[in-house]
Amino acid sequence: MYHLAGYDDAVHAWWSLLLVAAACRGRDAPERTAPRADAAVKLDERERELDEREAELERKLRELTSQPLAEGSGDPALVRGAPFEGVKLGTTVAPFGPLAPLRPSMTRKEVLAAIPTATAAGDILWVPTEIEGVTAELFFDEAERFERLVYRLPISGRHTVSLAWGAPDDSNTWFGTTADHWRAMISDVPKNGKLELSISTFTRFSDLIGAGPDGLADKQPLIGAEVADLHGRYGARLLDPELAGDPAELVLSGATDLCGRPTELMLPLDLRGRVKSILVLQCFDDHDDNRRSALATMEKQWGPGTPLRTEDDLLVFAWTLATRRIEARVTRDHHGAWVWQVKITPK
Repeated sequence: MYHLAGYDDAVHAWWSLLLVAAACRGRDAPERTAPRADAAVKLDERERELDEREAELERKLRELTSQPLAEGSGDPALVRGAPFEGVKLGTTVAPFGPLAPLRPSMTRKEVLAAIPTATAAGDILWVPTEIEGVTAELFFDEAERFERLVYRLPISGRHTVSLAWGAPDDSNTWFGTTADHWRAMISDVPKNGKLELSISTFTRFSDLIGAGPDGLADKQPLIGAEVADLHGRYGARLLDPELAGDPAELVLSGATDLCGRPTELMLPLDLRGRVKSILVLQCFDDHDDNRRSALATMEKQWGPGTPLRTEDDLLVFAWTLATRRIEARVTRDHHGAWVWQVKITPK
């Protein structure tokens, strides 16, 4: 204990000298500072890394316990899966292995019927792949429709996939045919020695907007409609506001040709519960080509946009349709990702 007491005395003396020195220099006394912000960031990153390692361990255990025991030998070693290099991937993007029956429009119930080996693990479904070093998980949107399939592959899997599907584009993305609407994206940086290959449905941005009354592809107007009527039209795809004053949301599954995440379509309501405007958040995969492509698609559908500047000196493109006014700007969404924010209001 005398060591601690001596240490405290030394610290006190050192701090006193700092105070005196500061006073002599005519400056404010130094304050005890809070831990640096980057230390908190590093702690968060460390926690995420540990969570991911725990999740990866759980995936490996699920795969191992799903495999049959070796026959003939008293050794209960588990039979290893087939090597990924020998898996038939096909010449275009599509789910492979036991997940080949998956189709873009399936609900969770339909997936369970089509893939009997699928098992729930919380909100996701996991499927034994029977492929060495490869795990697979299925994710669903709020309407319980298939959203994306994530394979975790050995690092060498990128080469194997590229041999089958060709080289990916600058966004590390492959697109399937217009008939099947599959899109795949592979991660750049491995986690725990694995790369993520995410396969999802996709809809072209040009198919989301159109000549409908709201400037969208939908032929029936959203603006002015009551929430109760929209429930009859869209069923579980329409999400009610969580709190008073929040917008309703129309769930759009899958990705687009511009972004690996779904487009968000928010519906602000008036006091009577009617849709008063539409807010579309169209993300793009951090590539200037995708940002420009989105603008080109809007101008092809609605005509040349009129460039304007807001009070904050932000660039906005505006269109005036028969009964609607549209304004689009580039900003960041709640994920921190760059998006085109498209606001549609009555004219």
